[in-house]
Amino acid sequence: MIRASAALLAVAAAAAPALADDDTAMFVTAGGSIGVGTTVDGYDTLGRDYDPEGTLAARLTASWEPSPLAYKEPKGVRFAGALVPEVTLGYLRIADHRTGDVEDNTDAFVTVGGRLEARFSQHRMGLFGVSARGGFYLAGRVGALTDADHTPLLELAVGEHFFLGDRLRVGGEFGWQRFFGEQYETFVDTPVARAPWRDGDGQYMSFHLTVYAGWRL
Repeated sequence: MIRASAALLAVAAAAAPALADDDTAMFVTAGGSIGVGTTVDGYDTLGRDYDPEGTLAARLTASWEPSPLAYKEPKGVRFAGALVPEVTLGYLRIADHRTGDVEDNTDAFVTVGGRLEARFSQHRMGLFGVSARGGFYLAGRVGALTDADHTPLLELAVGEHFFLGDRLRVGGEFGWQRFFGEQYETFVDTPVARAPWRDGDGQYMSFHLTVYAGWRL
């Protein structure tokens, strides 16, 4: 599955020229997330309270988006909208308080989706004549984990980013993920200390903060 995910990113990169117009380029973005997760109903398969736990993730994203907005001369502000498609390959770890096999607390994941973005550029504005370019966005993504059941997932996020020059950008987002795992109706004897979607605890969700840096190819 991981090889297939890497192949998907490679195919996406090869397809970029066909998707792009004269003002669109491919960005490659790397980031990391930290958050907290729990089951949706707050219980495990035995009906006991499920204590929230930490989550960590790494992400590599390919996206196709317009170039930074040009500055308004001699000074001023510009705004524009954009719909940005994305493909993400990630790696998720649950810092489960039920200590055990680390490998059973991790899974890779693949998502596809996009950002609805409000882009801006400001040139020599304010008391100190500040210039800046970037964007604010809402994002929606769907995908699956690489576990045996290929557990589906949904992600929603809100974020912003700023350009440092014409190619490099940095940003952050606050997101929510939901994993649609199987929920066992009766007790099943499973190994301890596994990720909740492997233990039959059912619907799992996490809230996370992501920071990232991207490069325009």
